[in-house]
Amino acid sequence: MRLVQLGWVCALLAAGCGGKGVSAVDAGGLGDTGPAVDAGAVGDAGAADAAAVDVPSADVSSADVPSADVPAQPVASPTWAEHVAPILYNTCVGCHRAGEIGPFPLVSYEDARNVAPLMRRVTAERSMPPTVVNATGACQNYRSDVRRLTDAEIATIGRWVEQGTPQGDPRRAPPLPPSPSGLTEADVRLDIGTTYMPNASRTDDYRCFIADPGITEDRYVTAFEVIPGEPRVVHHVIVYSLPNATAQQAAERQDAQDTTPGYECFGGPGVDGSMPLAIWAPGGVVTRFPRNTGLLANAGRKVVIQVHYNLAGGSLPDRTRVNLLTARAVTAQGFLVPYRPDRVELPPRMTEAVASDVLDLGNLQGLPQVFVYGVAPHMHTLGRTLRVDVLRNDERHCLVDVPRWDFHWQQIAFYDQPFTVRRGDRVSIRCSYDTTSRSAVTRWGEGTQDEMCLNYFYITPFRAPN
Repeated sequence: MRLVQLGWVCALLAAGCGGKGVSAVDAGGLGDTGPAVDAGAVGDAGAADAAAVDVPSADVSSADVPSADVPAQPVASPTWAEHVAPILYNTCVGCHRAGEIGPFPLVSYEDARNVAPLMRRVTAERSMPPTVVNATGACQNYRSDVRRLTDAEIATIGRWVEQGTPQGDPRRAPPLPPSPSGLTEADVRLDIGTTYMPNASRTDDYRCFIADPGITEDRYVTAFEVIPGEPRVVHHVIVYSLPNATAQQAAERQDAQDTTPGYECFGGPGVDGSMPLAIWAPGGVVTRFPRNTGLLANAGRKVVIQVHYNLAGGSLPDRTRVNLLTARAVTAQGFLVPYRPDRVELPPRMTEAVASDVLDLGNLQGLPQVFVYGVAPHMHTLGRTLRVDVLRNDERHCLVDVPRWDFHWQQIAFYDQPFTVRRGDRVSIRCSYDTTSRSAVTRWGEGTQDEMCLNYFYITPFRAPN
């Protein structure tokens, strides 16, 4: 019953979970629970004595994150040049500039003034910037590459609008940040293999493309960059590993059966054992996994690139590319471990249907503790909220809180410091849904009419096993 939740444990140590390798278990969603993993040596680094392995820290290169002076406290009399432009340049212009997916630019004073009431509303309700996790600090503190506005920044925008959107001295505005330089050191370059014209008869087109990374030995993905060929239609991209021949053949069969490039895929690639290697949404720049960690990319195996095309502005041709930075060895292998309830069975016509569960982690298969570095929540279109907590004695520690789910904005969000899960902890998950549009029970599944309650955790063992 709890195979997916036991991935917390089984992905860390093979002992007690089927020997040296760990069997794949079906998790659905962004991809199923990953391939068999070797819990022993991790590349060349794994041979070191466990006690000598450094604890990796969750950092991100400052070169990948734009920076401008933003207010630490609400500004009483804000102007665009001195106070609002720095906020927009730090957080918004990655999408809201020419050639990107934002429906209007926010580069100039005139741009911001024209949409000022809308900007005040969507920032106050925290629907923009579109980060689904609660990044206010109430539930974990996230790295600087997780898009968010502070309470002070939201209040500053609100006061600017209320006071008539004064421009201020244009000479005091910060320079517009350049487009990110990209992952120039990438050693694996992927391509969807064709120029694809999304299906114009749909508002959203989900397409999977098979790509060959040309990896001849096991490597560890330590950073990635997604380069949409047509940013105006590419809404999110997820790269999945295909860990074995069976998984690869299953993907290739679906590709061969579809008469257009790639194959249709909604919730995931439709392949058992697939595992996310990269998760991207508009505005995302280079994503670097926590220092000295990485995800395993199997030698000789292809990958699936899932692209979600949003066609509200019309269909345009796209050829999306993905760059990966890999390493032969890492200090601590990372695992994207899924956690979900035993059952998702949602009655129809309810404003709040709930799926929830609690898992006792037991003794962590002999590990004293593990590090949680980040989260990647996932539901489908009925989802409204998601929360996962660690229950320890009489304490409750929030791991991820999603107060406003949006299926179209999915990313992996890393903490600024890892959270320690200890032996004997319990983990709870709760998802809520609006099923008022449904006339029958909605259950777990990958289809558009199915639902999920799922969170991936990016974790590493506390110490490398001997």
